[in-house]
Amino acid sequence: DDGKMYHVQSPNKIVDNIASYGTVDVEFEQSTLTEDLAVSFERPTIYASNWGDYNVVGKDFWRIYLDDDADFQEVLLMLHAEPGVTFPVGTYPISGDISSSVALYGYADGSNYPSGCWYLKFNEGWEIATDLAAFKSGSVTIVDNNDGTYTVSVNAKDILGNTISATCSAAPKMDERSSLSTLFSATKMAHT
Repeated sequence: DDGKMYHVQSPNKIVDNIASYGTVDVEFEQSTLTEDLAVSFERPTIYASNWGDYNVVGKDFWRIYLDDDADFQEVLLMLHAEPGVTFPVGTYPISGDISSSVALYGYADGSNYPSGCWYLKFNEGWEIATDLAAFKSGSVTIVDNNDGTYTVSVNAKDILGNTISATCSAAPKMDERSSLSTLFSATKMAHT
């Protein structure tokens, strides 16, 4: 209780060092989908934040949001990518092996908030998720279009076996909207 943030390492397991110190049993279903879903983006926006080597495994931890304000859909992606890049590019298998360049499988943290990779459909106002699905397998592919935009493609399966596919192209906006990102940035500065 000294006011500092400590990183907990656990080989090949997702460790949430903010809320739960590990994955937890969730109080809600990890998928409300009843069939395959192809997510389309009428007004696509990509928000991204790079938290650096957040999990202390030599990979940069990225939070990427593929949002559509037209119909209140979001694909939340959490990736481990090679450090030192402006935006991650490549194919990332959905996995829990945080020591590799991966898209982290979906789970609920200690406060039952979505972590890892998820599909979320919200009510108007972005207040309540009316549909959701944690990604359990598949891949995320990110391509640099060499014009300031990137194309992010998702081909995933949820725990019920439903396929979730999505493709979003936009110029990423570096985002500071996450309270965890703000907390991490302040803590990172305190460590340097």
